[in-house]
Parts: sequence; C-alpha cells; structure tokens
Amino acid sequence: MRELRGERGFTQEELCERAGISVDAISRIEGGSRTPTLDTIESVAEALGVSPLAFFDPDMKTAPSKKSSASLRRIVALLDGQDEELLRVAETCVTAVVRAYRLARRGTTA
Repeated sequence: MRELRGERGFTQEELCERAGISVDAISRIEGGSRTPTLDTIESVAEALGVSPLAFFDPDMKTAPSKKSSASLRRIVALLDGQDEELLRVAETCVTAVVRAYRLARRGTTA
C-alpha cells in the first residue's frame, strides 16, 4: 500500500481523505501491525485508481473495468467477514491463478 501511495504522490493524509479512512488505520496497515479489511482494500484501491488486486500482485495496477468490477464485488462478498486464515488462503490461491493465467497467455509454462 505504501509503495502504491508513493507512486501516486499521496501523503497518508491525502490518501485517507480520498479513501474515507483514518490516518492511524493507514499507518498501522503500512507498518504491518494491522490487516486491512476487504472494504478498506476496495476504498484505498479506488482512491489510488488501481485494482484491489494491485495489493496482491504488483502487475495488476490498472483500475478494473466495469465488468471486472462486478466480478471483484462478487469475490469480495464471498470473502467479507471470513477469518484471517481463509483470507490468506484465498490470497495465495488468487495469486497462483493470476500467475498461471499470465504464463498461459504468454505461451509459456511454469
């Protein structure tokens, strides 16, 4: 989150104002002492103009299309309120699927 914020030239305060969250929350998330909720990830991603997946895969920095936004909302709805362990498993799975998909599109194998 810190890297994406810096790339866009936002201070923590500016990002918080755009995302509607507290400076303390961003500070703790960037410092690693707090895990962001899915709602926070969506709010910050929107404020930064990136896909929520950008926090998990640096190559996914472009903002999602309306079609993919609907898909992301369905995924978020499935994961919202789940425990931390399941969220980590889901992150690992999504990362693996995205990497495999990219490799397949390039015509290479892992």
